[in-house]
Amino acid sequence: MNKMVINHLDKLLVTNDAATIVNEVEVQRPAAKILVLAGKAQQKEIGDGANLTISFVGELLQNAEELIRTGLQSCTQVRSSVDIPKL
Repeated sequence: MNKMVINHLDKLLVTNDAATIVNEVEVQRPAAKILVLAGKAQQKEIGDGANLTISFVGELLQNAEELIRTGLQSCTQVRSSVDIPKL
């Protein structure tokens, strides 16, 4: 499905490519920046899958928000989500 995007230069784009959208949007919020960076990194490294990556990271952030609202500390989340080798 095509989307219409107006970038910061007021240029109108019509595309269905998530990587193009990610490259054209300008975001302010930190969580949105994480999504954009993840999409750009996926596109750069693999050349495809930006849409899946953005959706996946969005779900991770949404779940993290729920855990933070219940009182779980951020560093606890990171330690339990990633295998951190013990030195």
